[in-house]
Amino acid sequence: MKKITLAHKLIAFAASVITFSWFFAGWRAVNESTALGGWLILLGGTAEALARLVPDSDHISAADLDGALCRLMAEPAAQIAAATGIPEARARVLPAGLAIIQAMVEVLQPANGSLAASGIRTGLILTALDAASIANADPCETMRVLIADLWDEAEETLPMAIAGEDPEGVHKMRVASRRLRAAMDVAVPCFPRKWYRPLHKTAKQVTRSAGAVRDREVLLLFLKSERKKKLTPEMRSAIDYWAAELSVERESAREEMLAFLTDFQDRDIPAEARRRFAPQGKADGKSAKKSSCKGRDKTEPSLIDPKQTWAANARRVLKPQIGGLFAFGDEIADPEAIEAHHQARITAKRLRYTLELFADAYGEPGELALNTLKEIQESLGQIHDTDVRIALIAGEIIELAEQDYPDPDIRIGLDQLEERFRRARGRQHAALAKTWQRDAAEFERELHILIGAEVSDAEAS
Repeated sequence: MKKITLAHKLIAFAASVITFSWFFAGWRAVNESTALGGWLILLGGTAEALARLVPDSDHISAADLDGALCRLMAEPAAQIAAATGIPEARARVLPAGLAIIQAMVEVLQPANGSLAASGIRTGLILTALDAASIANADPCETMRVLIADLWDEAEETLPMAIAGEDPEGVHKMRVASRRLRAAMDVAVPCFPRKWYRPLHKTAKQVTRSAGAVRDREVLLLFLKSERKKKLTPEMRSAIDYWAAELSVERESAREEMLAFLTDFQDRDIPAEARRRFAPQGKADGKSAKKSSCKGRDKTEPSLIDPKQTWAANARRVLKPQIGGLFAFGDEIADPEAIEAHHQARITAKRLRYTLELFADAYGEPGELALNTLKEIQESLGQIHDTDVRIALIAGEIIELAEQDYPDPDIRIGLDQLEERFRRARGRQHAALAKTWQRDAAEFERELHILIGAEVSDAEAS
């Protein structure tokens, strides 16, 4: 067991103070709402991690908190980090945050308690609404809040990505920017084109800036893992050669990414986003609720319609995306349809991130649908990763032939690796095709029922 140093104690103390201020800010906001009564809603990173350690995050008890604290004290930080999806450093100070929660519960004695899985801003709004309120919420003001929260989440990933000490930094920035893009993609009609379009474009650029770096980091990590397996000497030589080439490419891509992010920070894009997506209050006694919903007179079926309710927009936006995924149908089962598999992966990812925006309207069934979409996306992602490796290794073989490379073992090893990857691709696709052919029709039907679309539409698509 690792010794708890003074540095760890200071970190825990600082985290406790910050967490304490966050939770009391949330409690004051909740108490100001006459709709919530004595319900304690816990928000922020500590609450989100804790939600994975209790039986029911919507209804927590003192016994639940005691059980979670016992687990935190008994299990290593690395194990807690894996269970909650947080960095190990944060897992070490999680007991301090939980201890503060217990103290708050003891002092405030709330009648009920729950943990909000969203960020502070989104959590305070969405958790305070009942299902009917969510369904009838103004779509543009709801998207304003969600997009503001997603810009904050994307900004929080920048320091880690820029530091470059942990490959997860770039990955988290890429994922956060993808979620932001998914939200901004469908909210176009809600906001003035003049300022919305540049921010939308910048969100896409954040994703692209991370792409080349992350793709090479993933491949380098894969090759490092692959080298530990039982391989021929030629394969090991080929991996060493290829990894050296990839490392140079990654550093070049990092330089381009850092140049973009430096400009991004110099222009203070996050501050501009906060200003544009700031909550709309009241002016001169009149509500500004509808003021931001100035868009096109005719809205595309896949975009938010400012004139419809949140629930109606969920159906409007998600229905064509669901149809888009299942339109691939037979192509997903075709092992040679490489481009279709790639496009299906992108479509599944976009559908998943878009469904996340409306998840609060669908409760537990929505969460189950998200889990299934994640599995589909990950299966298609594994196949795509293998396709990328095959394409890259084919490019390396061509370059070696043009250079008349003196070491024949490198060429032999690359040929062997390519064949190894092709066999792996065949196994991955066979597993996906079997599951897809068995479950796709029923899952498509469930998604249409979930969003309230006509079942006949699902069957006809």
